[in-house]
Amino acid sequence: MGYFTMRIAQKKTTSEEPFYSLSRYGATVDVVEDWLQVLDDQNKVRVNTNQKLLSMSTGCFKVEKIVQLVFFCCEMLKLNEEAKYLAIELYDRFMTQHIWDLHNHVKCENSSNESKEDKWMDIERRVKAQMKLRIVSCCQLASKLISHYRVVTVRKAKTFLAQIDENYTSESILQSELRILKTLTFDLTTPSPLVYVEALLKAVALLLYTCSIPAAGYQC
Repeated sequence: MGYFTMRIAQKKTTSEEPFYSLSRYGATVDVVEDWLQVLDDQNKVRVNTNQKLLSMSTGCFKVEKIVQLVFFCCEMLKLNEEAKYLAIELYDRFMTQHIWDLHNHVKCENSSNESKEDKWMDIERRVKAQMKLRIVSCCQLASKLISHYRVVTVRKAKTFLAQIDENYTSESILQSELRILKTLTFDLTTPSPLVYVEALLKAVALLLYTCSIPAAGYQC
C-alpha cells in the first residue's frame, strides 16, 4: 500500500475529534469536580431566583411536538446536538416568561372581563402564529452560543422560514431575536440538560478509570 493510499485510509478511519476519554486528552479529576460544582452552583442560583416561575410553568413548552419541531429546525439548519438542546431550553424559558408577561399585562388593564378575554384570545392567536418564528430565533441564538462558523444568519433563517411557508422580512426576524434577548434579560448562559448529562458521564468515566475495580463493580 502506497503512502498516499495509507493517508487516505487513515483519514477515513480516524475520528474528526480527539478521544477525550483517553488520559492524555481528557480532563483531570480536579477539573471535572470543579466543573460539576460550577454547574451545581448555577442551577441552585437559577432555581432560587426563579422559584415561583419555575414551580408554576417551566417545562410546559418541552412537550413532544415542540421538541420534535425544534430538532427538525436544527437539523435543517445543520446545527449540532448541543445547539438542539440549548434551543429547546431557550424556547421554553422565553415562552414561559413571555406568556407570564402577557398575562400580567392583560390582567392589570383597567377594562371589563369580557374585554380582557377578547384581548387574551387575540394574544393566543398571535403567539401560535409566531411559534415557528420564535423557534427559529432560538435556533439562531443557540448557534451563536455554540459555534463560531455555523451561525444561523438572518438570511439563512429567512430562507428556511420561507421553505416551511412562513414568510417574514429580515427586520421581523431581527426583532424576534431581539425580543427573546430582552425577555430573557440577555441571560443565555443557562446550561442545557445535555451539559449536565455529559458532565456526569465524564465524572463516572473518570471514576471508573481511576479505580482498581472493574466497571461492573458499580462503586469505588
